[in-house]
Amino acid sequence: MHTKISVACFLAALAASCSSTPKESVYLRAAETRPISGNEVRGQLLGADGQPLKGRVRAVTETGSTSVGTLRDGTFVLPLISWPVTLVAATDAGEIVCFAEFGPSDEARPIALSEPGAWLDLENTGSTTTRVSVRYRDVPVVGMTLRPGRPERVCVPAGDLVVTFQHDDRRRAVHVDVGATERLVTTPGSK
Repeated sequence: MHTKISVACFLAALAASCSSTPKESVYLRAAETRPISGNEVRGQLLGADGQPLKGRVRAVTETGSTSVGTLRDGTFVLPLISWPVTLVAATDAGEIVCFAEFGPSDEARPIALSEPGAWLDLENTGSTTTRVSVRYRDVPVVGMTLRPGRPERVCVPAGDLVVTFQHDDRRRAVHVDVGATERLVTTPGSK
């Protein structure tokens, strides 16, 4: 049995100076998912004019995340480990982002969202790895391992976020304005 999910996310452009994407909107189209054994989401990142966009799509669950870059035609395939899942999409330049949450029993439906993006620069200056999770409106939008000495930049919805680093389990409330970058540094394994 296959569960079909169509997701069309309406995305807002952040920078008027952005010449590589239309200023009006872009769309994330996720076409199909399969049952729990062998889950995947297939989709395409397209501009409002129907042209494919280069970018990254991230599938985030309560247990972690996986991400892939789009191919030249804007298509992507993401393996899933659990439900529900949140899809987060951003162009390579990071000026556009959206997210959409869905579960395995959701019927095919378009989802229209207008979520301008922002950046989080995450840095681990400690001696051990740590997990980091970021939630927006109580929905997970980032779940990843942060290694020492390897800063990560992630595109997130702008607004109020809750960031948790596993090693101290302390929640940090962070507000990031549209198009802005917030830098967060953690030091696991230090005394």
